[in-house]
Amino acid sequence: MNKIFIFLIFIYLSVLNVSGRSYSRVISSVRHTNWGNWHAPVFCPGNSFAIGIQIIFLSYQWTKDDSHLNAIRLICDDIASTRIQSGEGPFGSWLT
Repeated sequence: MNKIFIFLIFIYLSVLNVSGRSYSRVISSVRHTNWGNWHAPVFCPGNSFAIGIQIIFLSYQWTKDDSHLNAIRLICDDIASTRIQSGEGPFGSWLT
């Protein structure tokens, strides 16, 4: 759980420092298994930037496989509050 919290703080701080489309950052994690994939990158519409996130999180499953973080959705700062994501895993629920 602590690793996920640190990861989310990292994402939040990363989106606060964006000053234009020429800025980019690759977000990745240490691979602990061979299960799962990263999806293609997506971006907020032009002249907007990410101001928040939502995640899909699977709680601890005791003896079952735990996938935990299964999607990240960015909330963009535009008139429609656009939400973007590149993919999501099949398990867990959206947290807001």
